[in-house]
Amino acid sequence: VYEAGEIDGQLFLAMRLVAGTDLDSVIRREQALAPERAAAIVMQVAAALDAAHSRGLVHRDVKPGNVLIAAEYGEERAYLTDFGLTQNVATNAHLTRTGHMVGTLDYVAPEQAQGGKVDGRADTYALACLLFVTVTGQVPFDRPTDAAKLWAHLNDSPPSAAAVSPAVSPELDAVIQRGMAKRPEERYASSGEFARAAREATVPQGAGRLDRTEIDPAALDPTKAEAQPARQASRTGADGTGTGGRSRL
Repeated sequence: VYEAGEIDGQLFLAMRLVAGTDLDSVIRREQALAPERAAAIVMQVAAALDAAHSRGLVHRDVKPGNVLIAAEYGEERAYLTDFGLTQNVATNAHLTRTGHMVGTLDYVAPEQAQGGKVDGRADTYALACLLFVTVTGQVPFDRPTDAAKLWAHLNDSPPSAAAVSPAVSPELDAVIQRGMAKRPEERYASSGEFARAAREATVPQGAGRLDRTEIDPAALDPTKAEAQPARQASRTGADGTGTGGRSRL
């Protein structure tokens, strides 16, 4: 959000316009993304989460629909959006309505589902669920009812992404399952640590770092019926990310 205010009695928000689509639409169109491409996207989302966590903020609603994808300078750029359920860990204050469902059931961490105290590791759990969906095209706990989904997040062992998609290596499968550990202390210490482990599990030994994905901008045009295949690129530069608001014209 660039600015908020009032002009002649009319309230306004000025937000960045991200020209592209969202990760949920990309997954629905392409069914599943190559692990290398998914890891590159997760790296950027994790950087945004680490930035929020360093300021004592927990997003609490990390999901593909809240990740905007744009083609910028020939590369795929991810923006984490919709901080409407964000909670301040220090004050326990959050931006949501009383009685409003906190988080999305397919990505909610066990401690969050129980209404307990959450920190950045709850976002890491959701990010692991997001990576599972991105590489398999299926949510990790696909159950017929909301109650069954909550029960699964609380009690069922993390599912195997490799069992769903042969493109997922055992190493990446292990990273995702650790990210979805029931106990926060058994997960990665940060979203960035989780994302780096995922990237290392997808890049062949001796290859360069995979920080960005080269992509045809037409692949992110929501008006196009067919998606173009992405070309994976190895980069050696540092990651960067941004957080942006969802804009509609």
